[in-house]
Amino acid sequence: MQPLHHLRIFLLLVCSAFAAQAEAPWQWTDIDGTVQAPFATTNTKALVLVFIDVECPVANYFTPTLRRMAAATTDRGARFLFVHPDPDRTAAAARKHAKEFKVPGPVVLDPELANAKRLKAKITPEAFVITPDGELQYRGRINDMFIRPGKKRVKPRTHDLQNALDAVLVGKPVAVAETKAIGCYIFYDDQDVEEKDEEEEEAATP
Repeated sequence: MQPLHHLRIFLLLVCSAFAAQAEAPWQWTDIDGTVQAPFATTNTKALVLVFIDVECPVANYFTPTLRRMAAATTDRGARFLFVHPDPDRTAAAARKHAKEFKVPGPVVLDPELANAKRLKAKITPEAFVITPDGELQYRGRINDMFIRPGKKRVKPRTHDLQNALDAVLVGKPVAVAETKAIGCYIFYDDQDVEEKDEEEEEAATP
């Protein structure tokens, strides 16, 4: 009976390993065909996943901010990944955009909006900070520079993404875990489009 018991334990371990591999969600193939698995290394303390769009002026506006942030935090354990939630976006267009705006990290296409749906992303740009245990630590805007699309402050009052990332990188709780992102809507289907159009009209009302 003992060999059978050992066999059962072995099979359970094998099945568990396969299940864990199948459920490992934080892995992508980028527009250059490179597999991006930020948590495959123990050096990664936080993944910053940002939804962007070629044609969104707000998303493009924040690229220099994200570039500075990435440069300042990569050595501290942050990894940045940029996602295009658009069924029509091609790798060539995303590659051209990344080069033109100097996007500071690997770029991934999301033609079926699987990543956007999983994180319930609504806006470009919208940032998500995820820790190696798969827990979402922050979601929302990069900072509060925009009051609404087309209307900016002279300078931001709060640096929400930077604050959240700094906290995660030193193992502290994030003080503000969610903020409202402002930018361009991610469209999922006709019903969502109608609802988001109504929200946009309300947001644009002074």
